[in-house]
Amino acid sequence: MANPSVISKEAANAASLKNINPYVTVFIYKTSLNEPPPIISAENPYSTTPKENNYLKKIKNHKKINEYIKSRILVSYAIRSKSNSKHQKLTFSHTKSGRLIIDELKEKLFFSLSHCPEGIAFSLSTKSPVGIDLEYIRSSRVSSDTAELFMHPDEFTLFNKSNCKVDFFYKIWGMKEAWFKSLPDSLQKNFNFHEQNTLSVRKANQLNLYSKKVDNMMLAIATYAQEDSIEVVFVSAADFNS
Repeated sequence: MANPSVISKEAANAASLKNINPYVTVFIYKTSLNEPPPIISAENPYSTTPKENNYLKKIKNHKKINEYIKSRILVSYAIRSKSNSKHQKLTFSHTKSGRLIIDELKEKLFFSLSHCPEGIAFSLSTKSPVGIDLEYIRSSRVSSDTAELFMHPDEFTLFNKSNCKVDFFYKIWGMKEAWFKSLPDSLQKNFNFHEQNTLSVRKANQLNLYSKKVDNMMLAIATYAQEDSIEVVFVSAADFNS
């Protein structure tokens, strides 16, 4: 896979967005969720709102708190890097199904968010829907019994023949997660991981599914963009205070 990056259909006509060269942009923030989020001032546009702070006070699990704040910082950074709204603080909410909503954007962008114990990934597209998945690779989770639960028979046959079953396992799982997340809520209801075949989808050019190993994580992207239209941007805590 070349460089991953994605943004939405409506965003193509949004006056607030710059001319975005890549069809899809993926931002990756390599960070442990065991570590506290970077320190930023309340005036920083990436900081949480008073409403979010009240919400976070109700959460007891420190990893969940770190996950929320770090995800929020990354998403705000990514959107602002592609927007002219440099001083706008974004407001986050979620649908009943857990899909992220950014109130100020409404239908301007297609985006997808994923996180694992060692990193967070966020994709943007102005052209069409996108889904992203980031998985921390644990060989202990990989087994034929587990693979058979979510792999199509064609995929499972290749899994059994593979010389690197761990990577193959996470590639297929990640691509299916990304595929699922690229769909609207109405189609997600009928998505069956075991019945869907990533191999046939790619052959039919109905959807492009990409995977890429990033350190000890597997990144997967579902998009209608071609591989050379995907941009990957790595960010660090230092970027959030610049």
